[in-house]
Amino acid sequence: MNLQLSELAALKLKLLILPEQSSKPLAVRVIPLTSGCHHHLPWS
Repeated sequence: MNLQLSELAALKLKLLILPEQSSKPLAVRVIPLTSGCHHHLPWS
């Protein structure tokens, strides 16, 4: 999966996880909410 993140989104994500204090590595799960296929949308 190729995940593209804007600089603003990356900064917001960093601010969300910054307070996490753990000796374990942090894992993030990305859950796609759409198939990525927009051919059937009237505005595409």
